Amino acid sequence: MRSMRLWKHKNGSYYITFKRGDHTSLKTKDKPIAEKIFKELEKEQLKGRLIRIEKGELKLLSDFISEYLTIREIKAKNTYRADRLTLEKFKEYYGDKPMAGINEKKLDEFKAYLKKSGLQNSSCNNHIRHLKIALKTAIKWGNLQKNPLADFKQFKIDKRKPVYMTKEEVKRLLHIAAEDSIMRVPVAIMIYTGMARAEIISPILFEKEHITYKRVKTGKTIRVPISKGLRPFINHLGLGIKKVFQWKNPRTFSRYFERLITKAELHGISPHKVRHTFATHLLQDGEDLKTIAELLGHSDIYVVAQFYAHITDEKKKNAVNRLNYA
Repeated sequence: MRSMRLWKHKNGSYYITFKRGDHTSLKTKDKPIAEKIFKELEKEQLKGRLIRIEKGELKLLSDFISEYLTIREIKAKNTYRADRLTLEKFKEYYGDKPMAGINEKKLDEFKAYLKKSGLQNSSCNNHIRHLKIALKTAIKWGNLQKNPLADFKQFKIDKRKPVYMTKEEVKRLLHIAAEDSIMRVPVAIMIYTGMARAEIISPILFEKEHITYKRVKTGKTIRVPISKGLRPFINHLGLGIKKVFQWKNPRTFSRYFERLITKAELHGISPHKVRHTFATHLLQDGEDLKTIAELLGHSDIYVVAQFYAHITDEKKKNAVNRLNYA
């Protein structure tokens, strides 16, 4: 069965219908010319691509995805994975159609498609960011003749205070984790280093005075001093590269973590909230933003300053309230 069909419209012009039902005018009423163009397009389709009728190349989305992901392989593992998931999601909505059909309307519809799929605004925005980068590359490569990105904006998100545990809650979690042979060490390391879930399931270098690990999100190497509180939890490990959680799937870690959180009666606490807790307590105890940013692996302290602004505001308020000249 043919995936393309040549037919004549009632207005006299010849059209091509593709396998998925899309059709394109050949802008000619001359049958021999239409048949010649059709044969050329059939040849190109066998190669996995179509020739753009008006100008340039008409590349199928699947071809672009394959080429784009090849050049993105040099990025951090999580970045590459996010690129792939976003483009798979976009292809799921758009279909394996020519790139030239991507316009402002299609991008608006994709945003609505993301929301209808039940994703939170933050997750939708992550897909939007990665798709924008990909489409900018498509424009640079000449796969898109027009720029459809002008009004392709992210969803608005209410800026909320980061959720974190109190020091008493941290003690409770450590106490519960101490009774769990699988989670005792991973949880303690997260609490005392601010390490994220992706890092805690990866190989970690244990030195005499420091723990060194690589941020999965950025590829940056982070070196954190071993605190007095952490040492009793890791002394038995010795020195060298170790894995403190044996499974590779992040979801497996989350399942074990949720079991502890339920047991400790700490609601709304995720592995990432432990990272917020680490930063928040350092800030509350008077540590400067630059040091906290370095410990978290952020290259820009502005990110930390913005996210924990409510704590610094509280510290400033307490500072000026201590002034009393009466």
